[in-house]
Amino acid sequence: MRLRDFVHVEFARAWQEEQGAARVDPEAVATTRADPALPPESDGPGRLALYARTLLRLRLDEGEGEHAVTALTGALSAATALVPLLGAFAGAAMLQVSLPPNDVRPVNLLHLLAEGVLLPGAFLLWTLVLSRLLGRSTGSLHWVALALGWIRGRAMGSGVGRLAGRVLRRSGVAAQLFTGYSHSFWIGTLVVFVGLGFWRFAFADYVFAWSSTLPVTADGVHALFTGLTFPVDWLPGVDAPSAEQIRVSEFGSLSSSGGSGGGYVGSTGDLLADQALRKAWWSATLAIVAFWGLLPRLVGIVVARLAVRRGVRKALLDPTSLLILDALAPPASVPPGGPEQGPRVESEPSSAVPVAPLEQRAGRGLDVVVFAAEPPTAASLERTRLVRLGLSGRTHVIASDDDDDAMEAVIAALAGPDAPEGAVTVFAMGAIPDDLKEEFLSGVVAALGAGAPVHVLLTGVRRFRTSGRGRSLDARLAAWTELAGRTGVPADRVHLEEDLG
Repeated sequence: MRLRDFVHVEFARAWQEEQGAARVDPEAVATTRADPALPPESDGPGRLALYARTLLRLRLDEGEGEHAVTALTGALSAATALVPLLGAFAGAAMLQVSLPPNDVRPVNLLHLLAEGVLLPGAFLLWTLVLSRLLGRSTGSLHWVALALGWIRGRAMGSGVGRLAGRVLRRSGVAAQLFTGYSHSFWIGTLVVFVGLGFWRFAFADYVFAWSSTLPVTADGVHALFTGLTFPVDWLPGVDAPSAEQIRVSEFGSLSSSGGSGGGYVGSTGDLLADQALRKAWWSATLAIVAFWGLLPRLVGIVVARLAVRRGVRKALLDPTSLLILDALAPPASVPPGGPEQGPRVESEPSSAVPVAPLEQRAGRGLDVVVFAAEPPTAASLERTRLVRLGLSGRTHVIASDDDDDAMEAVIAALAGPDAPEGAVTVFAMGAIPDDLKEEFLSGVVAALGAGAPVHVLLTGVRRFRTSGRGRSLDARLAAWTELAGRTGVPADRVHLEEDLG
């Protein structure tokens, strides 16, 4: 699966979890199965990607989700193209600093190695070790993660947009993704560094030298370059420097032979031989940078991209993905339908049965349970945005709050073999949130089992306001919210039938 498609899959899943929606949306399943572009059953990733795009199109408000998903995928695509380009500019700038005008001063070999080997190596250590240790394998401290956040900009300010970070964290591929971006940056840097360096050395006359303020000796430089050139000395024209080459290439800033600008410390006595030895460094230096600086990044980007692919495959084998694929397989596990199409179920008493596992109920959507209130209309469910949760189209009605048999029947139906994945329990705003309602809502939550999405919808808000009790509306809402919280329903899943603004 392409990373762009994977982002859609994870975005859809993160949104469903945040909203308390059905893990397998019945309408999205039906629409996906009817889509001529539905891939064959053998293409599971392709089916998941199409389902995710269908869900986002059906359930997210205009500008809420597609904009955010497009922004994130666009940022990922932009980073793929821009990061190595930025690296190329960085490589050109680094080389410009390393190569002074050839008629002013020789090229400092140690400076060249510092920029071509030491600096990329330090960032490689940060990428592979520190960012993972401190970022707990999410790459959250990586510089590319910060840059990507800046690229996303205001597009991530929407409600769904704020899920972007969660998408990358939960997917398990963020660290590998940002590591790959880091490798591509340094590949761009070092390719330009080596390539432009070869061009400059081919068409301009440079000589090389080594010097340092630190107490570096000729023996130390000889050992350093001998070790660095060992893996590449088999290449034509690349040889480890001789002791004489190192001796005549030492540069002293305060050397009397060079006046105030300094000069070379040693000499063979033959000017032409000295110049030949001092120019001969170019091939070994470029080969060292290519092997010790560029090659680890080339290997690293291959490993990172393979790790991203493995992470995507692993993420697509989670239980929710398997449930979606099962629902998409013919015959359809849940018939298409909306709130206005589903039958109203006047529940009859039945004996309690064990709670069906949540995995067996995926794809059945959320039932509407009406407790001594007027059932919500399709327009009301649309206005309160509850229709986005993946409603099953089934409605259970308890006509009055003293009908114990009906309440027991509903609880049994929610725990039975045909139980839904979750429920929207409807109460009248004007009703007193007493122990009876709390006991019933607790029964609904217990019947559906842990992890099942349960929402509370309060209807008749307008009548409650116009009955002269509008001033106590906030207090009544707080009481209902507190009741829901005691049963395990969070406050953000308590909804009002109308907009109070």
